[in-house]
Amino acid sequence: MKKENLSYSWWPKDIASSDKLRKSFDHDEDKFSDFKQSYKKELEDNDLKDEFLDKVKTQLEKHNVTFIYGAKNEEHNQAVVLKAWVEEKLN
Repeated sequence: MKKENLSYSWWPKDIASSDKLRKSFDHDEDKFSDFKQSYKKELEDNDLKDEFLDKVKTQLEKHNVTFIYGAKNEEHNQAVVLKAWVEEKLN
């Protein structure tokens, strides 16, 4: 599905992994563990993390939050890491 065909209300690009990190990962499953660790570090260092977590928490009080990704691999992508990080922070 193309991004322009999605119905979404918020796309927080500033919380995504850096271009450098995504390019080094290159959707290689063997590199996922390192990618996951590095992306979590980026999230912890991100100045917008608290605002992002607050917004997700607020949205979850009303309805579901869906993490969208463009990778073909459903188990090894940045949305999986982001979702796990959010769940860890909100629990």
